[in-house]
Amino acid sequence: MRADCPVLFPFADPSDLIAFFHDQAADLDRKDDILFDLITRYRNDNRHRDIAPLFIVLLSPALASIYTLARRGHPGIDREDLIQDLCLFLIQIIRESAITPYKVAGRIVGELRNR
Repeated sequence: MRADCPVLFPFADPSDLIAFFHDQAADLDRKDDILFDLITRYRNDNRHRDIAPLFIVLLSPALASIYTLARRGHPGIDREDLIQDLCLFLIQIIRESAITPYKVAGRIVGELRNR
């Protein structure tokens, strides 16, 4: 994947990429570029279909936030079902929604929150 995706060259391994995405002080435009490129490759190249779990890890802070809000508003929701639904909705959004190269994560998280 790294050989096919030049935006990943600066990252030595997946943990570096994850740390970059979880760093709130990191460059948002660069995050958008990387996420947009990863999503485009995920959608258009069958060789990269197995990176879906990477999206869950990269966006886990947002998933945790949405999970917390949902649990507060609906404490009777089964925890495991909620986690599974959030992950499934996230991958559906990444696979099917119109994604533009601007505010990529924000748009995905906003749509996930709405669902």
